[in-house]
Amino acid sequence: MRNYYSVTDITHYEKGMRMKKCVSIMGFIASMMVFGGCGTMFHGGSTLINITSVPKSNISIDGKKYGQSPLTVKLSNKKKHLLIMDEEGYRPYTMVINKELSLGGVIGDIALAGPVIGGALIMVDYSTGGLHYLSPDKINTKLVKIGLQKNLGKKLAENKATFVS
Repeated sequence: MRNYYSVTDITHYEKGMRMKKCVSIMGFIASMMVFGGCGTMFHGGSTLINITSVPKSNISIDGKKYGQSPLTVKLSNKKKHLLIMDEEGYRPYTMVINKELSLGGVIGDIALAGPVIGGALIMVDYSTGGLHYLSPDKINTKLVKIGLQKNLGKKLAENKATFVS
């Protein structure tokens, strides 16, 4: 039995340790690529949007009919969306639901994984929609009656005439 280590024994040991470290790092990178970065893990690739209106109205988003308000819909964070609320006898209400950058996700990716791996995680978040969120996520509106709008214009004109006199 020998009580000493040769140079080749130490070299094999160091190579084995380097290989284990390399495999561990590659495993970490692969798992982050599969599970995504901070944005994907914390708010995913979609946002729940709560929509209410008075009176109840028909909801369509990006040309697709979703039903009547009140309604909660799950929309992809990858793009902005066009919301239209309409009801017979009322003026249609139109708005854009914007895609906003999640700075917390970007900072988290870089801070936790470093600039190189963090950059890769940002790309994963971008491809899954986790790099963005939608705003606003709560929409509550009151539709205006078509006849009421005409009457309001007349009343404003009458009031303006009395103020001038």
